[in-house]
Parts: sequence; structure tokens; C-alpha cells
Amino acid sequence: MVIAIGRDGNPEMIKRLIPYGIPMLVEKPLAMNLNDLHSLWNTSIKQGAKIQIAEQYFLQPLYEAKLKALKKGILGEVHNLSISWAHDYLSH
Repeated sequence: MVIAIGRDGNPEMIKRLIPYGIPMLVEKPLAMNLNDLHSLWNTSIKQGAKIQIAEQYFLQPLYEAKLKALKKGILGEVHNLSISWAHDYLSH
């Protein structure tokens, strides 16, 4: 199931779906604070939940430009790519 709701609603929706054993694709953040994240983590581990976190960074202009450079072969043959972007979700 794809969870595409406001970020404040993610933890509750995920917890509601875990007992059904439905694999989930969830947009970030999974929780708005560290306590909620720990609670969600503990619940998901105990019940064997399958949760994948979605990223949409390939659509951002900087990443799109990098991908174009890769596809044009400007950097030669690329074997591995790791892109990271920071958020302030847990600082609220």
C-alpha cells in the first residue's frame, strides 16, 4: 500500500496497517519526533512489518542534472552512486 498523506498522519496510519501484514511504501518522515519514531520502530519489528520509505529526490533539479551527466557518460562508467539529502523533520 502506498501511504500518501500529510506527514503528521504517517505514524498513526502505519500503526493501523501493521496488523494486516500489508507491505507499505511511505513518504518521509515516518514520525515527527524521536519518541514516535522509536515507538513505530518497536511496533514494526515486533510484528514483522514491511515498510519501505519513499524518496523523490531524482525529481529535484540538482539531482536531475547529475543524472543527466551520468547518462551522457561525462563521468565515464559509473558503478555506484550514493546521494544524500538532509531534513529537519526531527528538530521540530
